[in-house]
Amino acid sequence: MREGHPAVRDPDVPRLQRQAHRRRHGQETHPDHREGRHHRPHLPAPAPLTGTDWRITTLLSGSSASSLPAGTEKAARIAFGRDGTVHGTLGCNSFRGKAAVNGSAVTFGPLVTTRKMCPDPEMRLERALRQVLDGKHTTYRIDRRTLSLTAQGGKGLGASAAE
Repeated sequence: MREGHPAVRDPDVPRLQRQAHRRRHGQETHPDHREGRHHRPHLPAPAPLTGTDWRITTLLSGSSASSLPAGTEKAARIAFGRDGTVHGTLGCNSFRGKAAVNGSAVTFGPLVTTRKMCPDPEMRLERALRQVLDGKHTTYRIDRRTLSLTAQGGKGLGASAAE
């Protein structure tokens, strides 16, 4: 500021500084929004456990996740019915059974499966998934459109809501 010139105050400077800060930090503003409101991208609603067709995408063991065996990426699915049933495919064989949901816990009843023999990758996937679905103390968590099922002992599966 030069001596002899009074400081000129632009009432829009604080607003413009806030907008520049939001742009730098990925928070877009929309000109139609009132000051202080952020425009956020639309996030899909969380998928419900029941009534959603879940495509199994990962195997979980403790805190680590691994990909499905090569060639089985689209083979396994699980769906929970509103009537307490569960059904799907294990990579090779189809299954059906009961699943009681209480809070974040799922108790699976005995599963009835077809009894086909398949190539090794599908059978390895099936054995891994049976370890999760045969559990009496299984918990689930949904984060938007991703389901995690974890059995007692840390074995689990990750799934995405099928489109």
